Amino acid sequence: MQVYQSHHYLAKYFQSTGDKWLADHFYENCLHYSASVTNDDGKVAAEGHCNVGICLEEAGKYFSLSLVMSCAVVPALC
Repeated sequence: MQVYQSHHYLAKYFQSTGDKWLADHFYENCLHYSASVTNDDGKVAAEGHCNVGICLEEAGKYFSLSLVMSCAVVPALC
């Protein structure tokens, strides 16, 4: 959980500075690390999917966005 929180902090920091590439990079890392958090009924994983989804939407990558959201709803698809 600490690794997830550290990457989430960095993502928010880079987002506030306008560095979209680094913010997106750390949000994607958050999504990766969220899979290792198992004691929160999926809250961290949902947050990770949401953040990456927002990043993809802002970049206009709607096909990739649909894949991320599908994985959030039905993990067996991924």
